[in-house]
Order: sequence, then C-alpha cells, then structure tokens
Amino acid sequence: MKAVAVTDTGRRMKVNEDCYRIKELKDAVFGVVCDGVGGGQAGELASSVAADAMIRSIEELYRKDMTAASIKNMLSTAAGRANLAVLEEAGRNPATRGMATTMVAALMTQDCAYVVHAGDSRAYLLEKDGVLQVTKDHTMARYLLEQGEIGKEEYENYPNKNIITRAVGAEQQIELDYNECYLQPGERLLLCSDGLYKYVKDPEIFELSKQKNSVRAMVDLAIQRGGSDNITVLMLG
Repeated sequence: MKAVAVTDTGRRMKVNEDCYRIKELKDAVFGVVCDGVGGGQAGELASSVAADAMIRSIEELYRKDMTAASIKNMLSTAAGRANLAVLEEAGRNPATRGMATTMVAALMTQDCAYVVHAGDSRAYLLEKDGVLQVTKDHTMARYLLEQGEIGKEEYENYPNKNIITRAVGAEQQIELDYNECYLQPGERLLLCSDGLYKYVKDPEIFELSKQKNSVRAMVDLAIQRGGSDNITVLMLG
C-alpha cells in the first residue's frame, strides 16, 4: 500500500492552513488531513499540531493484526490527544486562543479503511465505477438541510457554507464520526480539504483518479477554477 499527497496555498490565500501527514506501517498505511481555522497564523498552527499529535499516537499505539474494535479505539484515542494538544497550544498564547482545525484521518489495511473525522474535510472511496463520499460534512448548512429547514437548492447556495459545527480544539471533548469501508481489490481512499471539492465535482474526482499524477491534477484543476482556499489531497491505496 502506498500514499501520495499534494497541498497548495491556492491563488488567494497568503498562508497554507492545510496540513497532511503520512505514516507507512506494517501491513497498513495511515494518513491525516487537517484544515486549520483561526486568526493570523493560528489556523496553520492548529492543523500542524493536530496532525503531528495524530502521527505520534499512531506510531505509539499501532500493532500488527489489530482487530477492528482496537483500531477504532486507537483512532479515537489519537483524535482525543490531538484535541488536547491543540487546546494546550492555544492556551499558551492569547494570539492563538480559539484556534481549531478540521480533521479527517484513515488507517488503511489490505481489506478495510477505518476513518475518523470532525469538520468538513472529506474522505472519498474510489470504487471501480465511481466515487462514494464516506464522511458527512459537519457544517451549519448540512445541519439545516438534515433538519428540513432548508432545501437542497438552498443548501447548494447557502451563504457562509463553510461554517463548521465540529472541530479539533473547539471543545474540551471532541465529537467524532467513525466509518469502516470494506475494500474491493484496486479500491483507494482519498482524503481532502474543502478547497478541492469547492471546485472539483465528485465525477471529476473519479475521472482524474485514473491519471498517473492524479493527486496533482486534482489540485491543479481546483486552482484553475478559482483556488480561493488552500487545497490538500491525500490518496491511500
């Protein structure tokens, strides 16, 4: 199993608040993508602190032949540590107080991908015939849609669509979603920040995934279409 990633500041942002980390393990690979929020350099700091904490935890806790339940517990523990790390870092400097970050992370084995996330960074399963969004965006717009307060058309054009309802470092206890994706031969998992899917639609992600330099091609297309945000794409498999 392999992992490849590209991150780009985009056209309009001066700082890249996105961050990714990859760790190759025995019979598995781990990847995490974070998209920081906060004034000044706080978002950049939050994402890197969270991603580094996730990697340290996986390095410490991962064992070969772990059960699905053990992997779920490991990812939950790692995310909890990342949450604490961001809170502690924010408490050291008034300028970074209130910083937080989205996070999507996955451990992939030969036959399954285990995914945790908070916020609106996404995981997609690249299947034989298309792409399946694994994660659900934790945003105010998505919440209002699920509650029936807005319709699908209003959702697509909702102002401030990027307001998130969950994040690493936002609360003392982090609330996560967890998913398991059982893999068919040749299937891969893609993790990304919202800078990608703002500009590149799911069918386009699938078509680009067939290219040799697919991750770079996805980022380049997002930039060509506006690139108003940082863009990060990480592919496992």
